[in-house]
Amino acid sequence: MVAIKDLRIHEDTNRISKELCREIIGWKHLSHPNILPLLGVSVSLDPDSFRILTRWMINGNITEYARSNPEVNRLQLLFEVASGVAYLHKLGVVHGDLKGANILVNDEGIACLADFGLMTILIENGTISLSATAVSSAGTVPWMSPELLSGKISKPTPQSDCYALGMVIYEVLTGLPPFHDLGKHAVTPAVQRGKRPKRPSKSKSLGFSNALWKLVVRCLHKSPAARPTAQDLLQYLQRASHTWTPPPVYPILERGVERDQTSDYELENKVKSARARCPSFSLSVLCCVL
Repeated sequence: MVAIKDLRIHEDTNRISKELCREIIGWKHLSHPNILPLLGVSVSLDPDSFRILTRWMINGNITEYARSNPEVNRLQLLFEVASGVAYLHKLGVVHGDLKGANILVNDEGIACLADFGLMTILIENGTISLSATAVSSAGTVPWMSPELLSGKISKPTPQSDCYALGMVIYEVLTGLPPFHDLGKHAVTPAVQRGKRPKRPSKSKSLGFSNALWKLVVRCLHKSPAARPTAQDLLQYLQRASHTWTPPPVYPILERGVERDQTSDYELENKVKSARARCPSFSLSVLCCVL
């Protein structure tokens, strides 16, 4: 089975299509167990439609998988995420939109990075609308670094990826997206004031050792130069994954936070997940990039 991402191009079709093809060729040449493999693209009879074909990941994204499998070693999953990011950075590639919804889990229970590069091209060129989702060409707001939110830089960097990776660690271990208690329009000013997710109560039982929490705090540092690299995170998580003990309850929530409280971003991710699991097919010509 395959998953289909349908991209709509509304202007300058030829130029944007060429840029997408270049990105797709680059994606096809990525080979790593923690990168979602590209199967091909589908060019519809509609010249403004562009579809990307990947493996259908029955386990959904990493947060869904962890929630459904409370015994799973989440530090191992995070090690796999860091391994994929370190691989990209070694090649000079920046993901640009790291978050739980963009990390899928395959049939073997291995985390794979997805959704990078292509969406950035479309957003930068203003060719798609994203309804109510707070997304920019630099990522999704709660996972975005201060320098991206402030406009000091216009494009993601390895350092902004590592900031987002710190948020992903928080997300996977707590079961909640960063800033889940804030509305989407309140996140940017809060981050600019220096607000970051707080260390959860009973954090050690969630997998947050003192050393790991300090590493997450470094990931979320205001200064990009002060953040650890993906390789640093990879090395730590590789060691930490061998010490994993499943928590008695997952997630252990802060007092006063109810599990059915759903943020704007969780709602949007649920919609995206449902679309990915139930792709619609139409008459098209399959163009595999093998």
